[in-house]
Formats: sequence, C-alpha cells, structure tokens
Amino acid sequence: MEIRRRAGLPVGATTAAVWLVAAVSAALNYTHGAADPNASWHGVVMALVSVAGIAVHQISHWRTDVITAARAWWTGRAARRLDRAARRRVARFERAAVRSATALLHADGRVELRYPDGPVALTRFGRRVAEAPAYSLAEDVARMIDRTAAVTGFRPVALPGSGPVNLHEQSDPTPVAADASDPDRELYREVRDLIADGQLSSAPSGWRIYTHVMNRSGDKARAYRVAALLADDQNRPHSIEQEEVA
Repeated sequence: MEIRRRAGLPVGATTAAVWLVAAVSAALNYTHGAADPNASWHGVVMALVSVAGIAVHQISHWRTDVITAARAWWTGRAARRLDRAARRRVARFERAAVRSATALLHADGRVELRYPDGPVALTRFGRRVAEAPAYSLAEDVARMIDRTAAVTGFRPVALPGSGPVNLHEQSDPTPVAADASDPDRELYREVRDLIADGQLSSAPSGWRIYTHVMNRSGDKARAYRVAALLADDQNRPHSIEQEEVA
C-alpha cells in the first residue's frame, strides 16, 4: 500500500481491505475474550489490541498527508495571489478596452466593435486604454549614464554606437563632437544660449533638456546626447561651435 501511495496510485480499495481484515480479527478476538461471562472486558481489550497497530499506522499516514497538503497550500499562496492579481488586471484592461473601442456599423444594422491594436496602458483613472510608450534602449542607456555620473563624478564621452565606454578614463572628445548630427548641434546651440541667459544650469541633465527645451516632444535620446556633450565641455578647452569655426 505504501508503494502505491508513493507512486500516486489509488489505495482506497487496499485500505478498505486492511480495515475489513482488522474488523474480522477484532470480532474473533472479542468473541474469544468474552467467553468468560465474569470477565467480558477481556474481549474488549483483545479486540482493541488487534486493531491498535493498524490504527496507529493509518493515523500516521493521515497525519503525513494532512501536513503535506498544508505545506503545499502555504507555499502556493504567493502564486495564487499573483494569479488573482493578474486576472484582476486583465479584467480591468478588458473593461477599459470596451470603453475605448470604436464601433463599425454595417449595412445590415450590425455593430462591430473595433479595438486598438498593439501595446496599451490604462489612462490616469483606469477607465480607458491608450497607446503605451515604446521601449527605447537609448533612453535607458542615457539614464544609466546620468546616474553613473551623479554617483562617480565621471561621465562617458562616447555617444551610443561609438564603441565601448570607459567611465574612469576620459578619451579625446574631438571625434565625438565632430560626429554630432546637425539636429544635435542645433539643440546644443539652443541649450548653450539658455545657459548663457541663466535659464539653465551649466550642466543640465538630459531630462531637464527634454522637458524645458524640447517640451517633451521629439527624440528624447537627442537631449541626453546633448547633455553628455555639455558635461564634457567642462573638461575640454573647446566646444562644438569652436570646432566649426576652426
């Protein structure tokens, strides 16, 4: 029976057979012990002794099964909680998608709902869906550069795509400035003018340039590239504009 239990096979019939044999043994022992009318309690004792071993064996297995089931339930709480949260979020998106859907009216009077296609996010109050912002690796790299510069005091001078960056050894910045695109140079001049007017700090962050100068529109990575160039200007004797004059 233990082999079948460990193998995950049903043991109900085997358990019933064991208890049937134990009941027959207890009945025979009771009959034998109660033969003496002056000591009928002997039969009760003999019947209990005949089934005591089987009872202890079964109780131990029941205890093991109960403990195993309790542990499985306890360890699965986190997964069940996560599953419930995922189902609730899916339901919220589905309700918001229905509110945001447009209707297509057919010639026979049927109305068909059209849903937005692609990655979506919930609006501020969660009643509608809107297009989710696209993931940008360049933005993540720029934010990482800003955080590294704030902690270590060193800022890499190479732009994305120019090769490996050493955060502790400043290389020659002239090729980087020379490779700057025309939109980057134009934004660079605009930011330099704002710095000269006192509207920006001498080394504004990429996020500051993106929000204050670009009004949160356009290529955010361009703002971080210009911020890197401006920060590098503080460590080199000439700027992009001076290179153009030269």
